[in-house]
Amino acid sequence: MCAKQRIHYIDIAKGIAIILVIIGHTSKFAPTNLVWWLYTFHMPLFFILSGMVFNVEKYKNFKDFFIAKVKSLLIPYFSLCLIGWFLTMIMDNPTGFLKVKTLNKFIGIFLARRRNEYYFSMWFITTLFVSENFLYIFIKAFKNKKIFLALIFIISAISGSAIIIFYNKGFYWNIDLVPITISFLLIGYFLRIYKEKFDFSLHKNIILMIILLAANLFTGYINYKNNGRSDLFYSTIGNPIYYYIAALCGSFATILFSKLLKKSRILEYIGRNSLIYYAYQKMFFITPLISIAKTLSKLGGIFTIKFVQLLIVVIGSCIGLAIVSRIITTSFPFLLGKFQEEQFIESIQKKRILFKSMLNRKEHK
Repeated sequence: MCAKQRIHYIDIAKGIAIILVIIGHTSKFAPTNLVWWLYTFHMPLFFILSGMVFNVEKYKNFKDFFIAKVKSLLIPYFSLCLIGWFLTMIMDNPTGFLKVKTLNKFIGIFLARRRNEYYFSMWFITTLFVSENFLYIFIKAFKNKKIFLALIFIISAISGSAIIIFYNKGFYWNIDLVPITISFLLIGYFLRIYKEKFDFSLHKNIILMIILLAANLFTGYINYKNNGRSDLFYSTIGNPIYYYIAALCGSFATILFSKLLKKSRILEYIGRNSLIYYAYQKMFFITPLISIAKTLSKLGGIFTIKFVQLLIVVIGSCIGLAIVSRIITTSFPFLLGKFQEEQFIESIQKKRILFKSMLNRKEHK
């Protein structure tokens, strides 16, 4: 998205979601209750946020939309995965680069199927790509009529839950998750359409956020105790009704909290670069930082406290990923599907915004 289209609270919410992903992958140091809780909503939150910025009006036809999604999702997916595969395989086994396991992981990038020996990384991106293409078709086919889109949501939620419960194996390009992720995209899309109706006062937002969080904790806990942890990667959602209530309430509470924050440079930066953070947090940072935290624990003192060890991994990962993000966005933006023409247009738009803000300041003076 270009600079003038960025929505601060959405970037903040993405930043929070990425931090929750890092914590989820550092479950060795994180409290059990924190881990099952964040898995109730953090991945649905990503899809809801994607739905909130989903805009079919920007594109003349499906071809333009498809090309745009190839640039914004598929090019980053393949670029970041291939670089990650190359570097991890060299680091793990530099002398056995052409072994079967290594080649399986390479093939897995293109198969994009979870839960098997071929899987490599970033299941979320391929699922989002397929889901958004279907959503575009649905919105155009039904001419944005809300009643039909609501029916699509119900059908997607029911069929998606059924596939996860009865199939539960994973499929190529993760299309087994597409129905359930379309339902979350539609929730985000409805929030975008009716966002004016959800602009409450500060006190109402705080009260609503607390109620939503309480509902998330209640339904999420019941689902966890009866069915174990929810996890879209492993196709486990437990009771679909409890899962949806917990996922939606947790996601809405996070969005409200992000609105209350208004601005946070750190979280916004993480949110803007969520693709890079998502791609490389587990691959390059979490595992070595866990080893560092374990080594530091031998020194005794505060380093033996699990929470301190968790902070070392989370903060260390965020700092390392910030450096990687800076390098990629400034020196290799084409890896993210951004090319010189688009960068030039974006820089002009940024200058226009800056110029307008300067004029407004002068007028106020």
